[in-house]
Amino acid sequence: VDVTIDGSTATTVTVPGTLSTPAITSLNASVTALNAAVADSGWVSCTLNSPTWTEWTGQSGPPMVRKIGPKVYTRGFVQRVAGSPAADELICTVPAGYRPSAQIHLITTANTADSTVGIQSNGSFVWKSGSTATWLSMDMMYWFVG
Repeated sequence: VDVTIDGSTATTVTVPGTLSTPAITSLNASVTALNAAVADSGWVSCTLNSPTWTEWTGQSGPPMVRKIGPKVYTRGFVQRVAGSPAADELICTVPAGYRPSAQIHLITTANTADSTVGIQSNGSFVWKSGSTATWLSMDMMYWFVG
């Protein structure tokens, strides 16, 4: 039986005896579930709330998300154009398919101090609390979807 995993590798699986149609159907369902569990979206851009927030050029790039299976990762550095953010101020919007089912709060670094951001189920990536942020790291945050 040839099995394709993640659309790129053909693997021959040897099983004793003859596989029945229900067994083949079950095997195909298992492979489909495995593919979904390891599927990688690649990096996808978030929409910045400009002109209030901009990419901090020269750092790790614009705000982006990447989904591997059900886990969403973030990267990027953003900076506030002027002043300090207000509570629940929109920083950027996470695209559909990468959003948590309910609001979550994550700790990150802003101006070298711990700060809190929220990701809402509508995709709003918002400032919650912390230092007076002129810049904010989105690197190394993650959550689960689905």
